[in-house]
Amino acid sequence: MTSKSIYTFVFLVASMLVLPCIAKADDKRYSALVVKGEVNEALFQKMKNYVDAGGKTIVVTSEGGDARFGQQIAMTIVDKDISVVVRKYCLSSCANYLFLAAKNKQLEPASILGFHGGVPTSYDDKKGSEGDLKQENLLKEQLATLVNAEQSFFKKIGVDHRLISDSFELTKGEKNLLKIEFPEDKYPSKTVLDDQYELIAEYLLEVRSRDPEVSFKLTRENEIRNTMYFPSYPVLRKYGVKGITEYPYPKDQCELDVWVKNISDDFDAIFAVGDFSQTGFKNVNQR
Repeated sequence: MTSKSIYTFVFLVASMLVLPCIAKADDKRYSALVVKGEVNEALFQKMKNYVDAGGKTIVVTSEGGDARFGQQIAMTIVDKDISVVVRKYCLSSCANYLFLAAKNKQLEPASILGFHGGVPTSYDDKKGSEGDLKQENLLKEQLATLVNAEQSFFKKIGVDHRLISDSFELTKGEKNLLKIEFPEDKYPSKTVLDDQYELIAEYLLEVRSRDPEVSFKLTRENEIRNTMYFPSYPVLRKYGVKGITEYPYPKDQCELDVWVKNISDDFDAIFAVGDFSQTGFKNVNQR
């Protein structure tokens, strides 16, 4: 691997899937710049041009992307007091940096905010030639730079960085899944994380309230997915996130699954988890 390819890899470390970045004309509802696609240098330049011209609101649909440019965009949002509106989804670097940076931020209805960790704080060493070791050391240095910038950013905006580390723990690696199915697809199947079995129990009770004799099959599976954590409003507040003016949130995992399905045309399927014990949100005018 060349130094150039390592450099490219590092700054895509927080990325998910790649879509072209598209800037649209101002959205009349917000007098805003509307952008869709990967967090990258092109998005940074479009946003910088918009801000330099006096723009104040960005409507974003993004699957995430380059951590370095995510951090640069975020600092511009902070310094220029830019508002952020999430349309459909804001995942990975978009959630970590763009959304959290905004003093005023909101989600449009049925939109998903997805966290799954941040810049890796360690690198798995592999034995190799002297040239390989030099490349690995370069990678470590570049990762360390990104990690330090991320932690400094969170301190600047007053948000607990554990939001990122906790989201990583909730979404990392291979997941144990629990699935309930009904004969002849009489009722929709439901799949949740293994430790969310109470959601399966609630769903079964709901089905049996309508059909007391229905049979079902319960299975456990191991599956690797692009998993995102969609925190509730009270949980975000716990981590110190402020300035949220609208935050529609699904009432349960089943509704969240529907929201995820509605965005699946944009990229390969993701799996989202939330927390539904505390979902209350009051409009800023009611607080």
